[in-house]
Amino acid sequence: MVIIKRGEHGLTMVCEDQSLTLPAFAVPKVLDPTGAGDTFMAAHVAAELDGADRATALEAALRAAARYVSGESPV
Repeated sequence: MVIIKRGEHGLTMVCEDQSLTLPAFAVPKVLDPTGAGDTFMAAHVAAELDGADRATALEAALRAAARYVSGESPV
């Protein structure tokens, strides 16, 4: 699986049996982007381990990263 994060333009995920493009969540004001990638990956892995399908897991990761950069709790 390859995930290409494109900031405000969302992401594209490609693996051998599926490709998927999702839009980013709107963030009114970015307070601190440092750690957004780590937050994204942690949320993505957690969602997949909880049994979410790929699209749902990636959506959860995008949401967590958006909340994180805006200064909200990512969970």
